[in-house]
Amino acid sequence: MQAPKRLLSWLSFAISAPFLLLGQMLPLLARPEAGPVFVPYPEGLRLIAVVEGSLRGMPHVWPFDLPETWNGLPLIPYRDALHMRDRMAAGIEQDLLHLLAMRELGLQAVLRDARLEDEQRRRLQDEFSYRVERVGRVSESTYHGIELFGGGTVVFWRRRSPANQPIYVHLPDLSPTGLGLVGASFDLASASNASYALATLDAAIDSVALRRSELGALSLRLEPAAPRDGLRGTVHHQERLRELAIQATNGTLNSGQRAHLQLFFETEALGIQDVAEAACHAGTRVLDGETDALLEGPPPTHLPIFLHLPDATPTGLGLSSATFDVTTASNASAAIATLDAALDRVAEFRLDLQAARERLLTRPGPGHVAQRPGR
Repeated sequence: MQAPKRLLSWLSFAISAPFLLLGQMLPLLARPEAGPVFVPYPEGLRLIAVVEGSLRGMPHVWPFDLPETWNGLPLIPYRDALHMRDRMAAGIEQDLLHLLAMRELGLQAVLRDARLEDEQRRRLQDEFSYRVERVGRVSESTYHGIELFGGGTVVFWRRRSPANQPIYVHLPDLSPTGLGLVGASFDLASASNASYALATLDAAIDSVALRRSELGALSLRLEPAAPRDGLRGTVHHQERLRELAIQATNGTLNSGQRAHLQLFFETEALGIQDVAEAACHAGTRVLDGETDALLEGPPPTHLPIFLHLPDATPTGLGLSSATFDVTTASNASAAIATLDAALDRVAEFRLDLQAARERLLTRPGPGHVAQRPGR
């Protein structure tokens, strides 16, 4: 009984598959000027994560039209400054872990000095030396050729806004030499040397912890509104714009207060453009509406999934008209209605992404006929 059912199931799939494939290709025929980007399985899941914003998509080139230097120092544009900051934060956390492990080894060498055999002390010293070497490896980290922990200075460009101000950032020297982790007595060869190492390590830990605090303060200056990536970032800026527009509907605001709101309004609108330009997968921007994607489906069928990549730029969302501002109470009211419509559009985009993700995570049976997530 099972064999005929299985045969009918496979026959049903063989008949329906060509029609399903044609349904996936119809959107491409309707847009002959914009060929889709083919994305093999399971890389499509990564593409969806970049569009949604749960995964940061790093562009292959620096997306900025600024000079490469500022007063003779390397100039880092806003989106790359975020990536550089994240790399620095990861390196600092690694250094702290190694330094704390070294401190534990030093405590063992001091407290167990009388009971340590030569072989035990040698093992402690080998692990201690290895940790020093790892700190040195971390200090050699670079980003686009810039030494992250070499003691130099760079300039972070906050973002493209009327109130943009560069931030001069001193990169800490976290090399073993810079942290004092060198010298004839910096080892565990004896209890006295181990005590000296502990004092040195305490100072190094304090220094690295201070660098971590400074990096936290830098983050607040670099992205005071804590923007996110992908469509999550788009929604974040849209909601901030709506909050500002609601404040601007107050007819009792004076000219200075309204100008202040308009300045922040323009900054948030530029943030939407920043998000659209920075969301990249394999070097292709995925939020500018210039291309679509054809995702390879899951095995065993690998049927393609057409995914419409949204235009989440201010223009694409209808947020670039000449009257989209908060310079007057009436314009602010109109901006609220425009933003509500834009928020609805982004919500639809995110539903399409969710449908495509579910299809990529579901392996269809031979009789399964899936639905196209895009419009």
